[in-house]
Amino acid sequence: MMDKYYTREQEEYLKKRAKEMGPERIRQGSQDWAELIGLVRAEMEKGTDPAAPQVQALAKRWMDLVNQFTGGDRGIEQSVKRLWQEQGDNLAAQHGSEYDPRPVSEYIGKAIAALTGRPV
Repeated sequence: MMDKYYTREQEEYLKKRAKEMGPERIRQGSQDWAELIGLVRAEMEKGTDPAAPQVQALAKRWMDLVNQFTGGDRGIEQSVKRLWQEQGDNLAAQHGSEYDPRPVSEYIGKAIAALTGRPV
């Protein structure tokens, strides 16, 4: 499935990145994502404006986590986004729904756009 979403260069980069990070940091990253997605979901369900300071802080954390995984490579970021859009049900079943960014992606996208001035 990876071949469908990542170029060979992206796959090599991600393997190298995983090796550099190590298994403990990867586990911590997964926990960080689950926590962050839950916090974003809570603000979204409360109806908090994506431009509100607390959501902007979450948007910054979101961008930081994306950059930790992708190394700032926008191509990899887009590949991950497409992977979740097309295979999200399978990924959520495999990894757990707490790691599924889809329910909050539009909301956090608005927060990131407000923070950075660029659409997500």
